[in-house]
Order: sequence, then C-alpha cells, then structure tokens
Amino acid sequence: MQISLKPLTPEFNYLLDTHTPVNANRMLPDWWKKMKRFHDPMMPEEAGNIKNCPAVRDILTQGIVVPAWTWIKFNQTKNGLVVTSGHDGQIEGWEVTGHHTQNQIENTSVTELLIGGAIKLNCPWLIKTEENIQTMFFDPFYNEKDRPFRLLPGVVRTDVYHNINFPMEIYPRLDIGDMLIIEEGTPLITLLPVAVDKVKLNLEEQTSRDDWHIEGNRLLSYRSERYDQVVKNHDDMI
Repeated sequence: MQISLKPLTPEFNYLLDTHTPVNANRMLPDWWKKMKRFHDPMMPEEAGNIKNCPAVRDILTQGIVVPAWTWIKFNQTKNGLVVTSGHDGQIEGWEVTGHHTQNQIENTSVTELLIGGAIKLNCPWLIKTEENIQTMFFDPFYNEKDRPFRLLPGVVRTDVYHNINFPMEIYPRLDIGDMLIIEEGTPLITLLPVAVDKVKLNLEEQTSRDDWHIEGNRLLSYRSERYDQVVKNHDDMI
C-alpha cells in the first residue's frame, strides 16, 4: 500500500528538502539501534530482551513517520499559552498550531491546557491513499522515554479527505512559567495505511489444546528469526 504526501501549498515546497516524512525503518530510536540481541543459552525458553521481539520490531519499522517540520516552543504565561516556531511569519495566514476548545475534549482522558482545551498541530502536508485505504495515525511507540507530549491517535479516510491536522496534549500540564520545546526533526506521528473494510469479530470454542498451534508458533516467544521464517513460508505459499 502507498501513502502519498505533498506540501499543503507551493510555499511549503521547501519542506521537500528538509525533515521530510520517511519510512519508519529510517527513523528508529537510538536505543534500538544501539541495543544488541540477547539470549541466555542456559535458558533457551526465555524471550531475551526487547530486541528479540518481532512485535516491537514491526511496530517500529512499519508505516511512515512525520517528523517535526520546524522547532515549536510552548510557553505557559499568566495570560495564556504562547506558541512560537521557526515558521513564524514565513507563510502569510498560516499558524503552526490551532486550538481545540474545552467543550471539544470535555469528559475525555486528554490532558487539558491551563486555559482549557487542547492543542492542534496544523500539518503542512496533504496526505492521500489509494481507494478504500485509510490512514491510522498514532504517536510513535517506544521512541523517547518520558516524552512530555503525545499526538492523539485517529483514523482518517485519506482516500477521500487529505488535509489532516494533529490534536496533541502536553503532560504533565504546563503551569505558569513552564516551557516545552519540540526540536525540528523530532518524530511526531506515525502513518499506517489500513483497509477501509469493517472488521468482523468471530469467536470460536476451543476444541483441542493444539488447535491453531503449529510447531513454528510454539517457537515464536523466543526466536524472532523463526517467526520471520514462518511468515515467509506462509507468504511464499500464497
């Protein structure tokens, strides 16, 4: 599946040369790149460290990551939240952030601002997918420890609608005098194409201890390469 992006207006074409969205496998967190796989040969049934887990590897490497296209500074003053960025004044009539009012997030788990409501990042990219393919948006998992902000997850029919902005929360909430800076190039959000088809749930009674279990599956908990081989064998047959 393909996700196509292009600048919102011609004035943003310079973004094609700086901090462009990339495949997730090109924006892996430093801790992942530095970590070596580990297995204790005396305990072969143990899973080893997180580098051995195919589920973590695949969520880190699938989809497209949109990095921060500029630096953004949030400064909480007694008169309200002041937002400045490297884009200020560059594009007439365009602001790097917007605002969701308090009534839009009332009774949700979103961390509200001191003045109420939440922040919206205005995205300078248009996002388009093929017919019947939508885009799931989510905060990059495992990317930074104690990340003080989060972009809220969602799903958009990007085969139909392409101008998407990103609601976000800052936590803990900024108090007067507090400041948060998002550096340009910081991984902001992951885009993952998914089928529009509705998911149907099918529940089945278990008929035997080994139902749905094959030898390959029993090995998955501690050898990701065997998981990869099981998947490859399956894909080769279809």
